[in-house]
Amino acid sequence: MDLETVNKLLSDQTGNHATFYPILKERLNVYPCEEVSFPCEFLFFEERYLAIKKHMIENNVKQDIVDIGCQFGFQSEMFLDSDSYIGIDRYRPSYFMNSEKDNINYIVGTFPNVDIDLKEKTVISSMSLGYFNSYVNEDETQAINSLINALKEAATIYIATTKSFVDELSSHFKTKELLSESNAGDFHLYLLQK
Repeated sequence: MDLETVNKLLSDQTGNHATFYPILKERLNVYPCEEVSFPCEFLFFEERYLAIKKHMIENNVKQDIVDIGCQFGFQSEMFLDSDSYIGIDRYRPSYFMNSEKDNINYIVGTFPNVDIDLKEKTVISSMSLGYFNSYVNEDETQAINSLINALKEAATIYIATTKSFVDELSSHFKTKELLSESNAGDFHLYLLQK
């Protein structure tokens, strides 16, 4: 997806409808309605992913992507032109979007308990890591340590998470930048880079 398309989709964001619905509409018939309810209203955190894609293009960030908490993988549509996109989710939907593409792959499992090398990768986690730590380990401290030990290998991380989690994680990176603030609470988007 080029910068012009990203900017157009960003300008169409109102919070009242899914701007990716017209793009994906014809391909959503593979999902039962109870699996993807109200797709014209919400498919994924579009505005956040568009902001990430825009930042990647404008700053020449390597687009070898691992998306943790990808759900159905609708956002993979933005990364069809990327070197690779690997979505990770603990739930297997009836279909992962664009899974037939050579550069789009999915892993079903709970990060970091999956077999993946994050070295030289760009990791995206929007509203997953730092919020559902009990999926990783019942002990909160062990869960956080496990996540940080895995994530510190990445080259770049775009993460919407709690400030406390990003503060702990950021000690392993040269750069920490707040890309966008959330008005709805502790859901800010951060960039971490080696």
